[in-house]
Amino acid sequence: MNDMTSPYQALIAVFLNDEVKDNVRDINEVLGFISAISASPEPLELQSWLPQLWELESDPTFSHEDLAANFANAVIRFYEHCILSYQENEPLILPIEGWLDNDLMFTEQGSKFAEGYLLGFEIIEPTWQKLSLKEDSEEANLLQTMTWLISKMASPFDNEAEVQALFDQLHSPQDIINLLPILLCGFGYMSVRITDSE
Repeated sequence: MNDMTSPYQALIAVFLNDEVKDNVRDINEVLGFISAISASPEPLELQSWLPQLWELESDPTFSHEDLAANFANAVIRFYEHCILSYQENEPLILPIEGWLDNDLMFTEQGSKFAEGYLLGFEIIEPTWQKLSLKEDSEEANLLQTMTWLISKMASPFDNEAEVQALFDQLHSPQDIINLLPILLCGFGYMSVRITDSE
């Protein structure tokens, strides 16, 4: 793997191994999950969230240590890429080209990314709730917008009429895909500012 390989590409490359695919969640879920937990206002220990990547309840069983090390290194590299992007307020580099089909609808890859992001957000949400963001503040509005757009991407055809009516008022899938790397970065940058101010 050369230095020109982006962090998400390096992680995807590890998932070409059948053992990794058998033990770990879908790669798109993993990308979304890590994008979310790296936006925590409080730093998280690797062992507090790494097991959430496993497909099953038990730890993965890799046949050799090199594979386990390669997987862990790729995960950490993408995690650090997300944090650095948030610190520098630069949009995440993500495989967004695969998130829309020819009809400009969300693909399974896009929806899986969003599902993974929401899973990761569940872990950091209590930390955000403790901050008691002021209603209608810039921070609260960004958080609400981000979660609604991600939710639409995860479940574009929600069966609840009220939810679907709200989704229909939101941006088109193409708009969401264009906005998402910037929006997620803005959310991550907000966590950096909050952390630095404490």
